[in-house]
Amino acid sequence: MTERDNAAFDSFEEDYDPLADDFDSSIFDGIEEDDEAVTEFLMPDPTRIEAVEGTPSRQSDGYRQRPAEERTAELFTQMKPYRLMLLQLIRTCQQPRTTEEMLQQFRQLHANFKSTYSGANLLSMLEAAGAIDCIAEDGTPYAQVEVEPVVKTDENGVEYLAPGEAPTMLWVAAEAGLAMVEANNPQQRIQQLFAKEAAYLPIFKRILRLAAADEGVSMAQLSGAIDDDPLIQEPRYFSQHFLKNLERHEAVAWQGNRWHTTPLGHQLLEEMADVDDSYSPSEAAEQARIRAIAAESTMGAVW
Repeated sequence: MTERDNAAFDSFEEDYDPLADDFDSSIFDGIEEDDEAVTEFLMPDPTRIEAVEGTPSRQSDGYRQRPAEERTAELFTQMKPYRLMLLQLIRTCQQPRTTEEMLQQFRQLHANFKSTYSGANLLSMLEAAGAIDCIAEDGTPYAQVEVEPVVKTDENGVEYLAPGEAPTMLWVAAEAGLAMVEANNPQQRIQQLFAKEAAYLPIFKRILRLAAADEGVSMAQLSGAIDDDPLIQEPRYFSQHFLKNLERHEAVAWQGNRWHTTPLGHQLLEEMADVDDSYSPSEAAEQARIRAIAAESTMGAVW
């Protein structure tokens, strides 16, 4: 076998960086980040949650030495898209609950709210923040529980020590978590939202009205009733934007694969009696039927 002549490659630059080529970044001029769009459709990456400057890791002793109220407030600030889920988990364990009971609550919430975090992740965060406590059945902090070994006998009659059975672990809301639930005032927050987005009050009212039906409303029905409305064409919004805002402020809830208006939502509907929304579900259904017939009549047409 003859030796290959590699001299042709000697002219390559050793320090050449293919990623260092000139790039015209001006093509992105005029494009602005939409923070709300990011938080609305993308759940935060657990590895990229920003920590408050100067504070230690949640796993450190220094973090746990800070006041629980401070840690809990910081967690809710960092986890804004998860605020409703965190509050509901705290409410669930106002009485001691097993891990399975807490995870069952998480699964119910997760059916609609797609979470980057597992239920165990969120429980761990709440516990580290001091919003909930992990205890044994007798109320002892679980970290202080000592499991005594038990004496067992093997098949040859020789006694040996084996790990004892750990007691049931329970989760219970702590003072800092209960204070956060108490301070949560969705009615006040949603009034602030309505004042900020007053131009879209007819859209908010329409969602509440449709979800107030006994059977609730599906996402497809909401999209059909909202997405073509002239109010949201410029700037362009979709029904999910308004729906998620109502959900975060506890005016609607996901139950039985449908959206339903909550008691707060019904109260808001009464207060919005003067908001003009000419949308008629029956007229919309008729228009949808006409469009379907028109689409069907064009099938197979030769143009």
